Amino acid sequence: MNMKKQESSFPQFPAEIIKGFAKDFVDLYRGKREVPDELLWAAFATYFGNLISPYVRLAGSESSEPRLYTAIIGMSGRTKKSTAQNLARDFMQGLSDSESRLRIIEGFGSAEGLISQLQLLQNNQPAIVHLDEINVLAHKTGMDGSVGITVFNKLFEDHSYEQPIRDKNPKITGARLSVVGASTLEDYQKAWSGKHKDTGFLSRILVIPAEPSNLRIAVPVAPNPDAVQRLKEAVEGCYLELQRKPKHFEMLPDALSCWEDFYGRFEDGEEWNRIDCYAFRFMALQAALTSQDAITPEIMQDAISLSLHQVKSRLHVSPVIAENQFAMVEQLIRKHLPSGTISRRDLQRKMNADRYGVQVFNRAIANLVETGELQTEQNGKRIFLTRIVEPDESSVSSVINFYDDSLTA
Repeated sequence: MNMKKQESSFPQFPAEIIKGFAKDFVDLYRGKREVPDELLWAAFATYFGNLISPYVRLAGSESSEPRLYTAIIGMSGRTKKSTAQNLARDFMQGLSDSESRLRIIEGFGSAEGLISQLQLLQNNQPAIVHLDEINVLAHKTGMDGSVGITVFNKLFEDHSYEQPIRDKNPKITGARLSVVGASTLEDYQKAWSGKHKDTGFLSRILVIPAEPSNLRIAVPVAPNPDAVQRLKEAVEGCYLELQRKPKHFEMLPDALSCWEDFYGRFEDGEEWNRIDCYAFRFMALQAALTSQDAITPEIMQDAISLSLHQVKSRLHVSPVIAENQFAMVEQLIRKHLPSGTISRRDLQRKMNADRYGVQVFNRAIANLVETGELQTEQNGKRIFLTRIVEPDESSVSSVINFYDDSLTA
């Protein structure tokens, strides 16, 4: 095992929120797999949250069950995205009576096919769609003639779905759906369409981006079997206790005051959509992971840290939705060159522009120069591009600055 220096271009994940059973799971594989901690956490949190979702939520909030639609984003191959998901899946499948407690649906063919599978579930049986590539979901639900993304939108907040299709009338009741899937950054940004954006599906996704781990492990090492067994027993014990006595977590006064202050500072950008919903879900999840009986100030601080990370991550990985290839490349240039100066060749490499063709790339550059968004300057044989950004475009959210400062003080 050795380490290589890795500088991340993604927002830094708040590692301090990895606690309780999730920390125990991450510890099982740290140093034994080349999987970043945040991806192990994301996969386990999604599975665990789905498992306990019938029995846990915030008091007074019906949509705070800890069910997540998680997209794990990273470099192809090196980030070990699928490994994180598979380790969490295998752990949950190793629990006793796992099939009756949690339905794992691997792959996605169509919304209609998913509806058929969900109709077979026992009442209140949680189900998680496990996707090696979450972009399959984008492609299949964007096809004409399909039910589309509607079923996912409805079941994110609800447990029932009904919609006539041709001569059929599929009806789902008591469903508790979660999703976990992986993608590279480039594919994630290209996969989604205006249909997904317009229906608000993108704000229902919890995006967890990560750079490859610093570790290089030639031969993966199995975790300590005794530690695995202890964690399984602890998770099963937690599940049985919640099944016997479900919990509706109240916010303690100090935690509530902190939340009211944070919520009052929310901004209007799309990156803030449903951040409150995910904060509530994470509060309930974190309370269960750490065996708490209420939402403490510490849990609230963790929820705010994750919320801020989510806002920054959404800004960083937001899909590029455009009507044609020229518009898409223009959007990619804006995302990869938000400000500053870069050589034309370096920008071309950074955004993998060769995939779109030199003519498309050159045309997109020319369009942005013509509209005054880019300036060009030649130095010898090299051409440099400078993005002209309005002040409000380049400014960082005051909310993020305020809470980043206060949480690290």
